[in-house]
Amino acid sequence: MKGISTTVEFINAKPTFCVDGVPTNPLIYSLTQMPGGRWSWEELPQYCIRQFASIGFKLFQTHVYFHHIWNQDSSLSIDLAQRQLRSVLDVCPDAVLFIRLHVTPPYWWILQNMQECTQYADGPLEVEDISGLEVFGSYDLDRVPRPSMASLKWREESGQKIREFCRLLSATEEGCRVGAIHISSGVFHEWHYWGFIEHDPDVSQPMTRAFREWLRKKYRDDAGLRKAWKQTDATLAGAEVPGTPERRTTFGGIFRDPQREQKVIDYFECHHDTVADTLLHFCRAVKESWPRPLVTGVFYGYVYNLFDRSATGGHLAIQKVLESPFVDYVSAPQSYLKEHRRMGGTGQSRGVVDSARLHGKLFLDEMDQATHTEKMREGCTDQVTENLQDDMVIVRRNMTTPFVHGMGMWFYDFGPTNVCGWWSDPLLLDDIRKSKEVLDRYYPEPFHSNSDVLFVVDAMVFTCLASDGQSDPITETLCLNSASTSAYLSGAGVDFVYLFDLDRVNPDAYRAVIFANCFRLTDHDRKTINKFKSKRRHLIWYYAPGFNDGSTLNAGHITDVCQIVVKPTEIGLPVVQTFNIDEGHSYHVTTDVPKARDKGSIPCFVVDDPQATALGWEHQSRAVTMARKDASEWISWFCSLPVTDPKALSAILHDCGAHIYQSEAGDLVQDGNGILLFHSATPGEKKLFLRNGKTIEFSAPKHCTALFDSATGTRLL
Repeated sequence: MKGISTTVEFINAKPTFCVDGVPTNPLIYSLTQMPGGRWSWEELPQYCIRQFASIGFKLFQTHVYFHHIWNQDSSLSIDLAQRQLRSVLDVCPDAVLFIRLHVTPPYWWILQNMQECTQYADGPLEVEDISGLEVFGSYDLDRVPRPSMASLKWREESGQKIREFCRLLSATEEGCRVGAIHISSGVFHEWHYWGFIEHDPDVSQPMTRAFREWLRKKYRDDAGLRKAWKQTDATLAGAEVPGTPERRTTFGGIFRDPQREQKVIDYFECHHDTVADTLLHFCRAVKESWPRPLVTGVFYGYVYNLFDRSATGGHLAIQKVLESPFVDYVSAPQSYLKEHRRMGGTGQSRGVVDSARLHGKLFLDEMDQATHTEKMREGCTDQVTENLQDDMVIVRRNMTTPFVHGMGMWFYDFGPTNVCGWWSDPLLLDDIRKSKEVLDRYYPEPFHSNSDVLFVVDAMVFTCLASDGQSDPITETLCLNSASTSAYLSGAGVDFVYLFDLDRVNPDAYRAVIFANCFRLTDHDRKTINKFKSKRRHLIWYYAPGFNDGSTLNAGHITDVCQIVVKPTEIGLPVVQTFNIDEGHSYHVTTDVPKARDKGSIPCFVVDDPQATALGWEHQSRAVTMARKDASEWISWFCSLPVTDPKALSAILHDCGAHIYQSEAGDLVQDGNGILLFHSATPGEKKLFLRNGKTIEFSAPKHCTALFDSATGTRLL
């Protein structure tokens, strides 16, 4: 039997999914992991698979759990996996199959290897109810027994089972149609650390061993450790994972002071390196065991909507994953925040999509947004659509948003769990078909981003910040979630990258660069940023850029980076500001910080520089919260808080010389891969300005998603 080969190749300036060397637009239909919708041979999953096959889908994803196939006598049965795949192939014989392989070991393994399990810093293990039809791992957010991400025994034994699984399945008729294996574990199967939202892992013996080894590689001897930790009795052999009280100690409530808290910073860096090393170990096992070229992927690289728990359960070692040869794609759900999912929202991923492209990796969004059919669920309150027409508008947006960044997505169907299919209505399916036909037609074209604004985020900075939203109500909520929303809706074309990828970016492509949460800037970071300080480019700094230089906290570091003098202060809540960015327009912005209301104020840095042009003021204190300064070769903008009003940000970016696509900010406009995406919740006459000088004018209904050709302005959908 000859099986298919799959790869991700860099073709036409973008990472491209190839089947037997043929570029294939990565639009996928996926079954859920929930009872009632997870087994492909059952009535409703079969119905949904058949529907998507009928409109041209060839890529399908199903789940396989070690819990179901790894037996207590150590044998491995692939019968269930074969049946999962065969039931898809019965509907679509030429399907390319994605397997989401859940590599968390079964309950019996966990109970036999309690010494390998996570121990929680904030309390003892709890009893897990494993009865009924609940999905394996339903209690992952509780303090229940789960293998430590540092467990070498888990890595070794699950790694062996992965190799066995690949060897057995690849030799079958069903295995010949497998095109990707997606390795899953952790909370939500997305490589979040066990219990991370409310609990502090991991003080287990496996993690203690890993921490000591990590410290030995970094510091080499006790003298180096003692100097860094400012502890005269610290030893590499006796280093302990910090407990919850140590983790909560922060400078000013938000920042960890490297002079006092390097131990905690070190632990969190080790914590995330360990998670990345574990998932890469499993991906490597797939790569080395499958007899044909095969694509591997993982959920990883989330930045937005992390419950203010990035330090404990986020994906901070993303650079290591993006640089690994054992991972071909990373994926993430589209953000669950209301401002991102609502009608008129951004539809953005939780990940940083453009950085994946810079590394030649594919990024696949998971689209799991409910349709109006969810009203069939009693008590359902998380509604974003009211009718079928709204479903079409949202689905078009969510399909196209990753596409304009050169990436792909899958439909993740929780619908069968609720005795329906989220996208099973014939009219909605037909609209999905039309969207797919448009995207398929443009997929072979060379990729080009028309963005001239760059939005820069840092992942590892969370090791230096408080690990909960009460202590740090600013970084995730404002600097990432709200600031990215504002950027998407500003009317400018924006690319999103990690700080560590700035040296992969061509500065000449951008008129403005927004530094969202870049609070720790090393000497290397500063040198890289200096390359952007030329050709009258505008650099926009949010909150506390460079406050941490890697060894100390000092407001003077911010001044050095921005060339605008600032001073620390406290600002009362809510923060009310007025921005006078351009003549004749004032922007009044009220920034609420719900998680800091009980404090009454938040720490901030305000401008104290008579040579800078004041453009924004806080109402009560009249402190300058936005200023601009001409630094000869470049222009610096400092903002005490992120600019969360799209109209105000649009005015700033227009002043920076960026192209603004719409006459009034607030609608979603994205331009890339040959397609201009427009999405709006407000009706009326719309005017869009293309980069080539052409203008598109059209009348938009109350809710609208429209696709245009980026060059000609021709309406595509």
